[in-house]
Amino acid sequence: MDKQKLTEKLQEYAVKPEYLMHEKIKYLAWLAIVEGGQEITHGDGIELSKIDIFSTINANEMLKSIFFKKSIDWSGEEEYRWLLFNETSSDIFIQIHDVIKGVVLGCEFPDNQISQVQAYCKDLMCPCYLLSYQHPKYKLMKISV
Repeated sequence: MDKQKLTEKLQEYAVKPEYLMHEKIKYLAWLAIVEGGQEITHGDGIELSKIDIFSTINANEMLKSIFFKKSIDWSGEEEYRWLLFNETSSDIFIQIHDVIKGVVLGCEFPDNQISQVQAYCKDLMCPCYLLSYQHPKYKLMKISV
């Protein structure tokens, strides 16, 4: 996946630049996550309806604390995440045809669904691979689309 292209596409839907957050996930020991709570402060005498709740939450890094941290058990993923704050309840759909560089199917991907993925890859004009375990290591085999 081309992270830069996806970020640019998502920025088009962000009403304010800070409404799009993206970064690598940080993997922490479980206790560090539990003890890492955040407190929202907004000042004395300010009515909540008169402040920008998103800015207050973001300033306190609450969203990062919730959405950009995971247990160290998942550290092998090396995940990158995007979070887009939307002021409406409607879904957002973006075109990903120029974002996807390739698709890798896991070792236990169901055989009866491979043809469907091949069709998606053909539409996206991207390569498709199947991961297989051949003792003592994994191999990546290209599947024609």
